[in-house]
Amino acid sequence: MVGKAKVTFHLPFIYGAKAKSTIAKEEQANRLDSFWFCEAQRPQTDIDGDVRVESAKPGKDNTYIIENRRLQSLLRRKKQHGHVKLCRAKRAPRPRIVDDLISLEHRYQKSAQCVQRAWRRYSARSFLQRYFAAVKAAITIQRHIRGVLCRKLVRLWNLSRLRFVAKIQAVYRGHLTRRVFQTQLAWETYNVNVIQKWTRGHCGRRRARAARNDLAAERIQCLWRGYHSRKLSDRKWLGVKATTIQSHMRRFLSQKRTQDQSQRYHAAAIAMQRLFRGTLARARVESMMRDRETHNRKVVMDVLDAEIAWQTTHLDKLQRRLDKSSLETKVVELEGELHRLHIKVNDMESIYIDMSDQKARMSPRAITDGWLSEMEDKMAKQRRRITNAKLDAVFGLGYTFKLDLATLNTHRERLARATFRKNQLVKWRTEEYIDYWTREMHHQAQVREEEFRRRVADQRRKWTVKVFTKSGKVQVHRPAPRVDTTFCMGNTNLLAGSAPTSDSTTHAIANLTDQVKLVTVQSQLAQATDMFAPLLHRFSSTHAAVHQMVQGCTSPARLPPQDSMLTTMASSPPRSPAKGDSTAAPRAAVAPTKPHAKSPTRGPSEDKPGPRSAAVPWQLLDQLEAEKTKFKTELIARKAGFTQHKRCSKKSPPTS
Repeated sequence: MVGKAKVTFHLPFIYGAKAKSTIAKEEQANRLDSFWFCEAQRPQTDIDGDVRVESAKPGKDNTYIIENRRLQSLLRRKKQHGHVKLCRAKRAPRPRIVDDLISLEHRYQKSAQCVQRAWRRYSARSFLQRYFAAVKAAITIQRHIRGVLCRKLVRLWNLSRLRFVAKIQAVYRGHLTRRVFQTQLAWETYNVNVIQKWTRGHCGRRRARAARNDLAAERIQCLWRGYHSRKLSDRKWLGVKATTIQSHMRRFLSQKRTQDQSQRYHAAAIAMQRLFRGTLARARVESMMRDRETHNRKVVMDVLDAEIAWQTTHLDKLQRRLDKSSLETKVVELEGELHRLHIKVNDMESIYIDMSDQKARMSPRAITDGWLSEMEDKMAKQRRRITNAKLDAVFGLGYTFKLDLATLNTHRERLARATFRKNQLVKWRTEEYIDYWTREMHHQAQVREEEFRRRVADQRRKWTVKVFTKSGKVQVHRPAPRVDTTFCMGNTNLLAGSAPTSDSTTHAIANLTDQVKLVTVQSQLAQATDMFAPLLHRFSSTHAAVHQMVQGCTSPARLPPQDSMLTTMASSPPRSPAKGDSTAAPRAAVAPTKPHAKSPTRGPSEDKPGPRSAAVPWQLLDQLEAEKTKFKTELIARKAGFTQHKRCSKKSPPTS
């Protein structure tokens, strides 16, 4: 690619101008290319010789030019006109050598033109090829350089961002790991002590219980042998008749039980029908009352809308009346005139005081000359002017100003009362609409819940499966289903903390499991409430604002920010653990977060705290693991004790 050499287009060889001084080889190459490019672009002519204008002075140079033109005219070989031929015929014929020289020169010129034409064509083609190749190479290099720079900047940006993110994550993970490890180590030490204490107590109680069981088993065996022997003797003594009487009595009792059961079923069916009819009637009455209340609320809102419209019209009328009377402008002008009049009175009083001072300082000669009487006359006139100005300020312009100001205040008070009444009506209308909307939303939610329950019941009735025994009969008493160990919010016991405690280890484990589930669910609900509270608040406020704009309200009211269901479930405090649990879990303070309005005095750095993470009940989990271990130990011990008791019972089998 050619360097930064400047290309200049000039024709030094054709017109004889002095060529510019060359600085480098690239400049010379560019000038040569420019020359051939211009030569290629020049139109073709018949005269293509070495016509150089060396000088324009008269004399020998002009003779040379004339001879050169004459030679060119001979070389053109144009047809001569008739009168020229006649004139030439009179002259002597030219020598043959002149004609040969002219023919030879003509052939030289034709050959030179052919060579020049081919050379110009080749020069133009090679120049264009080199030029377009250089442009294409420059574009390619620029594209690659821009790509390399862009990729380098993007790589540096990504590395800087990922480095800070990784640093923050590493610091937070280390802090969390250290805190969890310290808590876990403390709880492990405490749980080991508790496990050892309970294990020693359990072993002692198990030994005492085994001794009591042995004594009780021997006593039961003695009583059972006596009962069984007495039963055999009684059966032999009563015989067949006693058996018949017993069978009849059993039949009578069975019939009586059946009749009583049928009567109870009938009474229960009647009671259910009565309750169902009462429920239907109450639902019908409730629907009618709700419709009536809805109609009354709509009527009240229509009346409030009419009142608001009338108040708005009345307020506009009062404002137009005040604007038309132009009392404000008039009061301002009167106040300015009254102020100027007071200034004038003050100036006149100052003049009067100066006159009094001059009178007091008057000399005896001036008094004898009559200046005193003249000064007194002037002071009397000045006093009269002051009195007239004050009377005008008090009873003239001042009285008019007070009347206009009182009228303006009256108009303003009427405007204020009308505005207050309108705002009060708008507030009442907003509150009425919010109550109406809340009531309708609750009713729709209840209707949807009833429909959902009805659909679920219908689907369950479709899914009813009858279990048959191997003999083909319907299996009434089905075995207990398998206990599902999968955690789900639906199987959470909300009364886990308030359930009565039991001495059984199985119940203790179940209670601890329910408490763990309850604390986990409450933490998840609190986290969900913190996450979705801004969205619920925004949706509620937007919905209320839209309805307010539709109704034409000026200040839209804000609905309660929290969903009732989430607020109720999240605000329920966790139940206290069992009394005997020394490692009771602390209560998780779960409360609904209320969105506070943004205060204008708060700084930009006081941002809203993010949603808190779900609290992990480590204490309950540790206690649950300890209870499970204790239960397994008791099972093993119980199996061992049951084997010993079984061996003892084999030694003395019952008589039956």
